[in-house]
Amino acid sequence: MVNFNRKHPPSSRNQGFNLIEILLAITFFSLAFSGMLLGSTAMINTSTNGTKINEDNAVMGAMFTGINAQSAYVEASAAQLTTLGVPNPSVQNNPAGDIRTRQALIIPDDTVQRVSGVDTNADNRRFYFERLVFSNLETPDVKTAQLDVYTQPAGGTPIKSVVRRLDKREECFAMGVEGSLYLPSFGQPCTGWSSGVNVPQARAMTLDLPGNNQDFRTSFRINGATAALVTDGRFRPFDATAGAPPMEPTDKGHQVDNGITAEYWIEATPNVAYNLIVGLRKQTNAQTYTVSVNRDYTGAIDCDDVTPRPRNCQREIITVPEVGSTLPVADGQPFSVRFDNIMPYSVPGETRRVFRIQVLSTVPPLSTLPVRNANPAVIHYIKKELARN
Repeated sequence: MVNFNRKHPPSSRNQGFNLIEILLAITFFSLAFSGMLLGSTAMINTSTNGTKINEDNAVMGAMFTGINAQSAYVEASAAQLTTLGVPNPSVQNNPAGDIRTRQALIIPDDTVQRVSGVDTNADNRRFYFERLVFSNLETPDVKTAQLDVYTQPAGGTPIKSVVRRLDKREECFAMGVEGSLYLPSFGQPCTGWSSGVNVPQARAMTLDLPGNNQDFRTSFRINGATAALVTDGRFRPFDATAGAPPMEPTDKGHQVDNGITAEYWIEATPNVAYNLIVGLRKQTNAQTYTVSVNRDYTGAIDCDDVTPRPRNCQREIITVPEVGSTLPVADGQPFSVRFDNIMPYSVPGETRRVFRIQVLSTVPPLSTLPVRNANPAVIHYIKKELARN
């Protein structure tokens, strides 16, 4: 017979969570959430710092972008140009590359910063910078641009210095042009050398420190014309386009009176071979152009009428047209004189590493003296390039 009154044994399983389990679960969740919160905060800080670094790099890049590599005064500061008495139009068209007076730069920023142990919301980030553009004595046409960043407006040492190189071993100079410009036929930007008293005056680097050492903060180089011709206003404008912007190297130029020698100084790296191209303009068949490089330097290695031509020549004179011939171009048309595989000359006792280019136009009259203002020399451009043959 079945006993329906037998009792079932009680169940040993819990029917819910006890307090200890709940507290442990909360503790584990809190620990996990804290770790996740810390990780998220670290990710946010890393992202913010990375953004600030990118902003700083972009700002510093803009400081380099602000250098006009085609400026005739790329190594000079505004104060130095004022001391030299450079005319304002020339400075405006050829801005100084150096920033010797420390400048402040502010980047908007509303994050909390800790200054002198105190948290403060400065609403911006501020740093100070100086910019130097200089060149070594042995590589005057390779410029060094250095940006120094400081945390204070005066004194102290840079917290960061960034250096870039400006290779100017291949460059061109457009005469009678205001400011730098891009000439399509050259395929490169050129430095404009304006007319009159605004033509940059050549200046080699001086050695300012004891022991004949250079100080990159005070020494600088300027390619340009002989000072006496500039101050006397000998370089008059030639304008074939009636004021229109130059599109070709022969649109503008310098006019120098017949019988007056135009003289330009261009620095270059010693023991490096260059090609020099001087753009001129024919006046009449009676006109003779004498174009020379380092003519007055008797110590330069001479290539004038030397056969075979030396590979390390530093001095050469070219006269066109040759005796008994005429230039194969029409009157009033441009032509060029080219010097191949020629090296600059290092002037003894000086810091010049130069091509001293001279241009003389003569038209023999009935008398023995040349007639000035008649058939002047017209110089359009000077182009310097590395010799590759």
